[in-house]
Amino acid sequence: MVSFGGKHKLKLDSVYDLIFEKLQNQKFDIVDWGCGQAIATMVLLNYAIDKNIILDIENITLIEPSGLSLSRGVLHIETLKQKNYNIKTIKQGI
Repeated sequence: MVSFGGKHKLKLDSVYDLIFEKLQNQKFDIVDWGCGQAIATMVLLNYAIDKNIILDIENITLIEPSGLSLSRGVLHIETLKQKNYNIKTIKQGI
């Protein structure tokens, strides 16, 4: 388990509580726009680990103007992933 603090995690967890039933047993993609270091995606992956939920993610797209942040985001996802995802990064201004 990875620990994330702050209000951002609390907001995301409350959203994940509402939508997780709909995500189970369905393939889906993640687009994390303005991702920074992919914190929102990490919180989602960590949430699934904490709740023992297997996510059927096919693709993750990270969009961020900072190449360094994108690189860190990919490393974070690699640490928490449940399977091999197709991870695409787009270095683009917000």
